[in-house]
Amino acid sequence: MSEPILAAQLYTLRRQMKTPEEIRGGLRRVREIGYTSVQVSGIGAIDPGELRGICDSLGLTVCATHTPLEEILNQTKEVAERHKILGCPLVGIGSGGPLVFNDHPKRSDYRLLARQLNEAGRKLQRFGLRFAYHNHNAEFQKLEDGGIGMETLLRETDPSLVGFILDTYWVQAGGASPVDYIRRLKGRIEVIHFKDMALDAKRSPVFSEIGGGNLNWGAILAACRETGVKTAAIEQDECPRDPFDCLRASYDYLHGTFGLN
Repeated sequence: MSEPILAAQLYTLRRQMKTPEEIRGGLRRVREIGYTSVQVSGIGAIDPGELRGICDSLGLTVCATHTPLEEILNQTKEVAERHKILGCPLVGIGSGGPLVFNDHPKRSDYRLLARQLNEAGRKLQRFGLRFAYHNHNAEFQKLEDGGIGMETLLRETDPSLVGFILDTYWVQAGGASPVDYIRRLKGRIEVIHFKDMALDAKRSPVFSEIGGGNLNWGAILAACRETGVKTAAIEQDECPRDPFDCLRASYDYLHGTFGLN
């Protein structure tokens, strides 16, 4: 059993990394914290060759992206070329869009989404790339027939074409167990999102740095080891202080408590 490496999910730094100059400085700070990999998501526009050059100079790899599903389906060659330049083997999408985020989710919506995901994975596979779906809590909302959408996605997507970037916070927010889903998705999670959940003064769930919330990280890590998860991308959607400090706190907790790097 091997330990997952730690990556910084750059969506955490989207407000700090809007220009190429800010991206260069931000990546330098990420590397100084100790991260050796990043997921490219939410940052400003930058030429992929320039981004690759910055990462190479700092000793950073790109473990995954978030790329719109429409681009993957309709501009597959361009998406593949961009990822080849970045040296990134995994193309992720951030959500299922309106098929998932609606007030009356139906199984037919999820079956359509599953077909689209299979098609995206098939197209990317022809270019030697892998594909993965990132969940939120909406996938765990009850459907009109009493089921949940996540189960349809698991059942009706082809494991050889569609992986999952499982998000621990959103699984928990959906009322499910991150540990259970990590184990159920054995072989389908290359990159996982580590994100903690705490309660604010009104007892509402809020995003937290790792170790500042209530998720069981010992059990989550054990499941990741057992199932061969390669990379844990640290993400915090909203930060109550400097996001770089939050990324540092998460890294220090996982490194100090579990020896992860």
